[in-house]
Amino acid sequence: ATAPRWSLVVSSIPMWPGWKVERNGVKIEPIRVNGAFLGFAVPPGTSYVRVYYSPWTWWVGLGLAVVGVFVLALLAVYAARRRGISGAAMQDAPLA
Repeated sequence: ATAPRWSLVVSSIPMWPGWKVERNGVKIEPIRVNGAFLGFAVPPGTSYVRVYYSPWTWWVGLGLAVVGVFVLALLAVYAARRRGISGAAMQDAPLA
């Protein structure tokens, strides 16, 4: 963004927790504009602005998904060993 003086940039993006703004590689606080929209200030001159959505709930969900896949893999190994199926026996098993 290029501005002749300090300016407020207003978007049509609804202001919602998780929106992040970086100006020239430095995180800045987004500004709620008109009670509902995402905005941010830019200084005079040319600035590189990055707006992205990264809610904490997404990261929690990703972590839970990774843990879930790991637990399922452990349960599959445990069940195979309990039935006496080894890796070698599974390689020799006929395909259905």
